[in-house]
This record gives sequence, structure tokens and C-alpha cells, in this order.
Amino acid sequence: LGVEHLTVLDVEFVDNVGTSGVVVTVRAHAQTRSRCPRCHKRCPGYDQSNQPRRWRHLDLGGWRCYLQASVRRVRCPEHGVLTEEVPWARPGAKVTRAFDDTAAWLTAHCPATAVCEYLRVSWRTVTRSVERVVTDYVGTIDRLDNLRRIGIDEIAYRKGHRYLTVIVDHDSGRLVWAREGARKETLHTFFDELGEQRAAQLTHVSADAAKYIAVVVAERAPDAIWCMDPFHVVQWATKA
Repeated sequence: LGVEHLTVLDVEFVDNVGTSGVVVTVRAHAQTRSRCPRCHKRCPGYDQSNQPRRWRHLDLGGWRCYLQASVRRVRCPEHGVLTEEVPWARPGAKVTRAFDDTAAWLTAHCPATAVCEYLRVSWRTVTRSVERVVTDYVGTIDRLDNLRRIGIDEIAYRKGHRYLTVIVDHDSGRLVWAREGARKETLHTFFDELGEQRAAQLTHVSADAAKYIAVVVAERAPDAIWCMDPFHVVQWATKA
């Protein structure tokens, strides 16, 4: 199964409506039970569910595979009554951690429709897996580290002139920052999060002809080379 901190209690083949495949009944090791899914601290038990829960796992020999276990709710002094953490799945998920990770990796390398067909799950299941993985890992990665050449742009995301300010890393081609609004205060927020030391490492900044962007960049990253959006340069040359 490729899952640590559990004991297999039973294995059976089922062919029911909605569940067809291998069902593996498991139990988490004692040291991992009765823990809050948010702070991971051991907590007193609150109650025990009468019905075991199932999580979709990676296929086993071409068969759909499910992990099944009885779980309890715990009373966390800080977060209240919650379903206890299990070592094989993220909190609130109906699929295992391994399934989440596989779905997210596949989605990064091929169309989501192909991932759905390959894993034999719905579009919603795949998108939720991706969301959980991104949420899980985004806190461990500082996307503002090692920036050298960035692009600043404004994009409309809703009718009525609602804009986002977005920052991309030209070297990796990735979006590294986005915030609602398109004004000086929004861009200053980015540089506040970036910090003076990392702002001083910027070598090139590209943007359109918005004056407020030029003003903020000149103030917060004065050593960076200013690169104008070619669209506006061509537009001005044509009008001239």
C-alpha cells in the first residue's frame, strides 16, 4: 500500500453499486491516533462513529483500491471537536494522500480530462486533490526567494474594472504573487513582502506604461533595469 503507521486488518473484494474493487480495512498505529488534524496534538476522544469510512487509494493490480477504517472525533482545546487525523489522508479528504499526490503530479503533466479517465474519478475529485496538494506545499515554499527578473502586470478578472496585480518570475515563467487592486498601495504591499534585501537583488523589472508602477519600482528597486512592455512602445511609435 505504501502507507506508513498503519496495520492491515482485513482485505476483501467487493462488487457493490458505487464501490467495486479491493477494500483494505486498516487501523492507525496507536501513536498516530487521537490527534487534532490542525495542530497534530494528541486530544481526548469525543465520540466514535458507528460506520467505518473509506478513502480511495491508488489502484491495486488494476483494481480500484479503498482503505477502510473506523475513526473517532476528538476534542481539541484549541480547535474544538474534529475528526481525528489519519496518517494516510489529508484532513477532510475522501482519497488518500498518495492518491492526492499522484493526481496533482499527473495534472501538471497532462490534461485534467486524461487524469480523470486514467484514475477513474470525476473532475471534481481531481481538482480537489490538486487544491489540497497546493495548499499543503505552498506554506513550505517561499515563491519570492531568488527573484532576479520580474514582470508586473494588471489583469481584469471581473466586469466593472476589477483588477488584479500579478507578478511573474521571468526566469521560471511562474506566477509568484497576485493581489486584488491595481494601484500604488497594491504594489507597495508586494515590495513589503519581498523585503529590502531581496528587492535589491532584482536586476530587471518589466511592466506596461502605468506611471504608478514606474514610481513604485524606482522607489523600492532603484538598481533594477526598467523594461517597457513592447506593446506600448510599438503603439507609441506607430502614433508618432
